[in-house]
Amino acid sequence: MHLSSDEHALMINRRAISLFLAVATTASLTVACGNSPFPSGGGGDGAAKDDRAHHGLGEGGEGGEGGRSSHEDPVSYAAVLGLMKGHLLAADELMELKDYPAAEQHIGHPVEELYGDLEPALIEKNVPPFKQQLNTLVDLIQSAPTSPQTRVAFVDAQQGIDRAFEAIPELKRHDPVFVVAVIRELLDTAGSEYAAAITNGRFTETVEYQDSRGFVRYAKQLYQQIASELQTRDPELNAKVKNALEALLPVWPAPIPPAHPLKTPAQVQALIQSI
Repeated sequence: MHLSSDEHALMINRRAISLFLAVATTASLTVACGNSPFPSGGGGDGAAKDDRAHHGLGEGGEGGEGGRSSHEDPVSYAAVLGLMKGHLLAADELMELKDYPAAEQHIGHPVEELYGDLEPALIEKNVPPFKQQLNTLVDLIQSAPTSPQTRVAFVDAQQGIDRAFEAIPELKRHDPVFVVAVIRELLDTAGSEYAAAITNGRFTETVEYQDSRGFVRYAKQLYQQIASELQTRDPELNAKVKNALEALLPVWPAPIPPAHPLKTPAQVQALIQSI
């Protein structure tokens, strides 16, 4: 399957919207807060089990609650921000390889494909807008990719996303099961991107491969910050997340795709569904 840039943008826009619409159950989370910064801390064992049931984590499903507008759901809000972080992770790796045209594609995705869907939530939550930071970074990667100013702009864009994360209520930001729900959304999107990257058993869409790699790597970062707390609160869930990520990460061995996929899309999806 070969996608034009417009088709790819449409696909990601639809996926971002689906993230907002598919998961709307976290209003009933019952959590207790830890002392470490997002995403860490967590609720008690009962809250962990309840939240896993709400989100379908144990069965590979997604929860849903009618009557709530999409921007009120902190899981989908955080997941879209996580996609932005994953795109920037992919771009950063490509900048290190001095493949600036490829990095530009990934830098453009947050503002071109995701920001518009997120903007109503940012306005409601009184989050400082960071679209200009993203646009500045796009301009600089095009005009002066090796300039120190570009690296400063990269950090500014990341900080804008981080400030948007901080608009999530603290109790949720500090709950490891909430973070697992976000991880699951990121992995679902990574699985879809991975499948889109492959045609007839070969990688034909490098951008989608790199997108999915960035999403999985950011999911790993989130997990590393909650692993200890999650092990204490819910060892069973922790084992599922840990084992899935350990099996998934080697599927993307480098920013440039291997000659042949190391796992089929179905195998990747099965690992994601194991959480």
